[in-house]
Amino acid sequence: MAFKTEGRIYTTPAGRLWSVTTLLGIIDKSGPLTYWAAKQAVLYVEQELEKARLVSPASYEIPVRDMRRILDAAKKEFRNAKEKAANRGKEVHKLIEEWVRQGYRGTDDLGPALFPFTNSPDVANSFQLFLDWAKEVELEPLESERVIYHPNQEFAGTADLIARGKFNKKWRKSRIYLLDMKTSKDFYETFGPQISAYTEGYRNTPKSKHQIDGMGIIRIGVEDGKPEFRDYTEHHSLNYMRFLAAKEAYILWKGRPE
Repeated sequence: MAFKTEGRIYTTPAGRLWSVTTLLGIIDKSGPLTYWAAKQAVLYVEQELEKARLVSPASYEIPVRDMRRILDAAKKEFRNAKEKAANRGKEVHKLIEEWVRQGYRGTDDLGPALFPFTNSPDVANSFQLFLDWAKEVELEPLESERVIYHPNQEFAGTADLIARGKFNKKWRKSRIYLLDMKTSKDFYETFGPQISAYTEGYRNTPKSKHQIDGMGIIRIGVEDGKPEFRDYTEHHSLNYMRFLAAKEAYILWKGRPE
């Protein structure tokens, strides 16, 4: 089975299909981002004013031209913070991919074996926290970067990980879950529809190897790097309906891939 990706479009045996994340782009996600961007701007101004105060504490005055420079820079500071967080997320993601590729599992005492792949202490710390979590749930990766598509519902995507594990402390036996990894400050409303779409896509992609018992998101914290797992299995039907509604709205506005 051959797949070809062109940004937002997958070429599959069922034809050219929009990606799951592209279809969910019809949903406005600017609310949390707007608040976060404003917070980053204010934080930048506070830091610059503190620097000025430390330079001349006796006569704490800032020339108008310097204040304008600080305010102009503050308008763009959220982009720098966003890029830094995105780069950290990508590096952690790559380390986890390498961990899976080399055949490790959560019960292995891996330690810092893969740390040479990064020069960032923050990334190394986030990866170690992920390893601790993987050991706690006895994570056993089965497939990674799995391209999926739904031949009838017209969508495609790439699932981060199919894995077996004890994702709930009450379980006696491990279960097979489709997992997606996010680097974010919180769990957002599009996460559920996205992971549900991936799950249905996997179940309907020909020759899928495993029976999926459930689905979840592994969120890597932007500020502390800690992994947090959330199980979305219970609300799968509702989340999938939400995704299909978003898909229909997107196709209504944008049409199908040419």
